Amino acid sequence: MSESLEEHVQDLEFKLRCHEGAVKELNEENERYKQALKFYADKKTYDIGSVLRTPIGRDCGKKARQALEGESE
Repeated sequence: MSESLEEHVQDLEFKLRCHEGAVKELNEENERYKQALKFYADKKTYDIGSVLRTPIGRDCGKKARQALEGESE
């Protein structure tokens, strides 16, 4: 074993920082999806009336596309 304990710890710390960044990105993505799903799950989104006057009629899938493209409102 040529790698010192200190080098091994540094390597593990680097890997941890990399994974923390990935977790943060995944949490942000998850939150976007959750917000889009809440919009489409809300019964008020589908209030009776002209389709173009309902929230979902005006939205035309914009919230879903933004969530999938990585944009927030």
